[in-house]
Amino acid sequence: MEVARAYVSNLPAGKLLYWIISQLNYAALVSHLSFCSKMMQHEQIPSPIRTQARRAQPPPE
Repeated sequence: MEVARAYVSNLPAGKLLYWIISQLNYAALVSHLSFCSKMMQHEQIPSPIRTQARRAQPPPE
């Protein structure tokens, strides 16, 4: 396992990310992303990123 960890840690981040994505079930990934985008559009689930963006904006005058 240590050899595998050293090999992975020496890989560039892009190649590592590509390898992880290629190992995932592509259909499950796409359905998950579409589900998340629908939730963000409807804003039924508050996103931490959206909350931070709202806080960063100056208050309306």
